[in-house]
Amino acid sequence: MISNQGIRVLGFPQDGIPPHGLHGAYHVHFVCLRGSGSFIQDGNRFSFSKDDLVILQGNLDFSDFKYSKGFQCLILAVPRGFLRSMGNGMVLESKGFIHTKNHPVTHLPGKAKELILEDFRSLEKRTSLTSEYGLKSISHAVQVLTYDIWDLHESRKDGSGLNNSNAGTFLRFQELAKANCGRERTVAWYAGKLCVTPRQLSRICMSASGSGASEWIEHYSKSLIISFLDNPSLSLDQISDDLHFSSRSFFTRYVKRLLGKTPSEYRSSGKAAI
Repeated sequence: MISNQGIRVLGFPQDGIPPHGLHGAYHVHFVCLRGSGSFIQDGNRFSFSKDDLVILQGNLDFSDFKYSKGFQCLILAVPRGFLRSMGNGMVLESKGFIHTKNHPVTHLPGKAKELILEDFRSLEKRTSLTSEYGLKSISHAVQVLTYDIWDLHESRKDGSGLNNSNAGTFLRFQELAKANCGRERTVAWYAGKLCVTPRQLSRICMSASGSGASEWIEHYSKSLIISFLDNPSLSLDQISDDLHFSSRSFFTRYVKRLLGKTPSEYRSSGKAAI
């Protein structure tokens, strides 16, 4: 195993850490060399097998990882924020970021597999570098890998059809929704912050993800509401107030629509409707 400046290149099972063991603090990339597996992202199950590239973006939620007997892979783990810290933050504003989010599993035909593994090994060779230029070469190598992956998606027309400006709008919208869904739940509010019309914002979201702006707002609101309801120290009146609902009855109707249960029913059952 090699580790320097947070970059990690390792193999499983020989290094003992499965891909999901690094997710969260890292953006994890791994090539399945043998066996198969699956995981859940945003409620959808994705499967992978030999010669598939899997990308687990550190800011996304993944769960229920399964690996077959004899599973082997080569892993590259890049710390979250690494490219920004190295001065390459602009790479994250590209529509390619949307591509890999929507398509976490990509099959690698022969030449593509060789290219991606070559990128991994190039980074492996550089992780011992500590000089200013050495660190810049590591940053560049990560960026080369990123572009190679995005080029693979683009060539297969897996992309969102967004230009870079709209991709950036979508990413900023998601960050706004995560941060403000406890107070603001209208498309118009977010559209105003992003200097687009509500219709434009909904079109951008649909192009990027297949879901409209209102669906994304409800997605983040649902997660936040569930976290509040799962906290037994909070009363329903307090939750309603903390989430800035105009009344307890409005809060109850909103939760019923999202979860299929009223707040009281949810707490009694202990889980949300699937």
